[in-house]
Amino acid sequence: MKPDYRNTLLLPFERGLLAPPSGSERWLVLNARPLPADAHLLKPNLVCEQGFRPEFLALESAGYDCQPAVVPGNNYAGAMVLAGRVRQVNEANIARAWNSVRQGGPVLVAGNKTSGIQSLRKWAGKSSQVQDSLSKHHAVVFWLKRDGADLTVPDLVKNIDGFHVAAGMFSADGADPASSLLVEQFGPHIRGCVADFGAGWGYLSAELIRRSDAVTSLALYEADHASLEAAKFNLSAQDTCPPASFYWSDIASEFGHAEFNWVIMNPPFHTGRAADPDLGRKFIDKAANALMPGGHLLMVANRQLPYEETLKRRFRRVELKVEQSGFKIIEAVMAG
Repeated sequence: MKPDYRNTLLLPFERGLLAPPSGSERWLVLNARPLPADAHLLKPNLVCEQGFRPEFLALESAGYDCQPAVVPGNNYAGAMVLAGRVRQVNEANIARAWNSVRQGGPVLVAGNKTSGIQSLRKWAGKSSQVQDSLSKHHAVVFWLKRDGADLTVPDLVKNIDGFHVAAGMFSADGADPASSLLVEQFGPHIRGCVADFGAGWGYLSAELIRRSDAVTSLALYEADHASLEAAKFNLSAQDTCPPASFYWSDIASEFGHAEFNWVIMNPPFHTGRAADPDLGRKFIDKAANALMPGGHLLMVANRQLPYEETLKRRFRRVELKVEQSGFKIIEAVMAG
């Protein structure tokens, strides 16, 4: 593992500024990721929360006690927060970590310098004195000591056009332009058993059942646990909904064989900050594996993404339905 903010997180222990977990002490880790190999002695004491399925699987494979959503409590000896890119989520995680630690326990926060860690430190300092901070590997770690009442956890949830959405989810400000363009292609010709790959908070599935009464069942696959929970809520709020099943799944690595009449999707094409067209290609391959003979894939993608070769290799017919506003909508049909 190359040095990054996970190495920086460990500096207070390495320099003797904080005592590491010991004995039966339990420490909470929010937005957890596998720690450097030399932190293996900490592993038995850590309770990790990670709702993004690929990272969860990496933690599970490395032997961590990991859950997609940790039940709140206030009996942890300490807590660690790995900062992400969304400020509101970072603030909520610091408040949750604080509330989960018993009085006198430390709360460590680490993040890359490019992730707004300094402004996050300033925000945390308004609630409690920052005990100290260290900088290394282009990252910062600071820590607080729990010495007061619970903090108010910022409410990340908002209602947009009747949908339950939260900060940190993909398209957290409402339907993205690509998905909005895709739903214009929905209608009663989409029928039977339908899968929604990368379902997010359920926008595509909700719009599909509004526009087609011929859907007999829905299966939603999503890697972000919080988004999938929101999708359950959003579909339950619809006036009518066919039987729906929900799968917390990493399509690229976990999805097996199934038989659907249609797959709809707006596949992801980023791994972190970097564009990764191979991720979309994997979604296309998995869709082909999921469809029965004569089944249809209906997808939207950025115009420049090179998916056509994969589509033509896996499907009998590939049709460009719409090319507009920088996006393309493609329908592909399996051999009968």
